[in-house]
Amino acid sequence: MSNEILGHIDEYCQKNYGHTNWGWLSTYDVTRLEEGEYGEFEIEGEIVFFKEEFNVADRVEINSLVYLNEREQIQEDIRSILKSYDSEFDEYVIDNICQVIVDRLGNIINS
Repeated sequence: MSNEILGHIDEYCQKNYGHTNWGWLSTYDVTRLEEGEYGEFEIEGEIVFFKEEFNVADRVEINSLVYLNEREQIQEDIRSILKSYDSEFDEYVIDNICQVIVDRLGNIINS
């Protein structure tokens, strides 16, 4: 994504909402958005513009939600890659490798 495009989105958000608190719709749990867990917002295209700022801890929680929602897909992708390189891996080994990788991804996201 071009920094220029992100800069334009930041400028638009700052002008219209007084802050640069926006995000890609695909990275949010829609149910939690609809329940108002992140406050009031407006959606324009694929972007969520929040009417109020929220703190960094909230962003970490959002990243964690994305990670949890994607965890199974990540594991399937890893499993598929491993099987394509070496059919000798048994399912137990593949599952353990997947578990280690997704756990470490979760630690990175939450740090």
